[in-house]
Amino acid sequence: MALTKEWDKLNGFRCGKGVLSLYLNTFESQGGQWQIRLKNGLKKLDEYIELAGGEKELRSYRQLKKKVSKEIQNQKGNFERGLLVFASVDEKIFIIKTLPFEVKNEFHWEQVPVTKQLKEIKAKYPRSGIVVVQQRDILTLDVTLGEITEEKYYSFELDEMAWKEHDGIAASDREASSANHVDKIAKRQEENQRRWLKEIVPLLEQEATQKQWKGIYIVGPAEQVKDMKSRINTKVFKTIPKNLFSKPNHEIIKEVI
Repeated sequence: MALTKEWDKLNGFRCGKGVLSLYLNTFESQGGQWQIRLKNGLKKLDEYIELAGGEKELRSYRQLKKKVSKEIQNQKGNFERGLLVFASVDEKIFIIKTLPFEVKNEFHWEQVPVTKQLKEIKAKYPRSGIVVVQQRDILTLDVTLGEITEEKYYSFELDEMAWKEHDGIAASDREASSANHVDKIAKRQEENQRRWLKEIVPLLEQEATQKQWKGIYIVGPAEQVKDMKSRINTKVFKTIPKNLFSKPNHEIIKEVI
């Protein structure tokens, strides 16, 4: 389940037996540093509970720590720059999420989830759209907290001279589709390119409104990015003049965020 959907579960949640809240920076030049920070942070909580809590609380914490540590090790191959953990002794909450941006290291053991830094992250990285342009193909990614909740793919059909929306398309298929369009465009009037780009703008603005994007990132060849930015009314957070259309979605997010 996406963290954006789990957010409501964190708000107002309470577990008298204990809740572990963990923010861990997993991005560094030398491997293994995050594992040392994780081990030391969990150990300090262990020592704190042993001094301040009872034997029952310490036992509950150690059982939960073991479970969380095991799951982190299982997922470590997929880690990016940051890691969030919210886990309760009663198992009503067990969230482990990797993020494409760095976080400040924090370890908490309370009766409620400690969400201050998560709120700061949500404010810094609000729901937004990534618009990837490549010739007559456009990919949009609906992103919150670095997670993709939906993707759309538009292509300009030269036979019909109109934009068509398609289901999500794999990166390898995007590349093939884009190359095919380049061949067709070479046979058509290249000067119509700006007009075609102009016609997609209302569809993108409609999507931005429906999904309540706070802004968009525009990615693609420099001239197309510049042209789209000048035409669209939706707030543009940033432009990235790179050809990323055939890249997997997680690589696009890394480049953008």
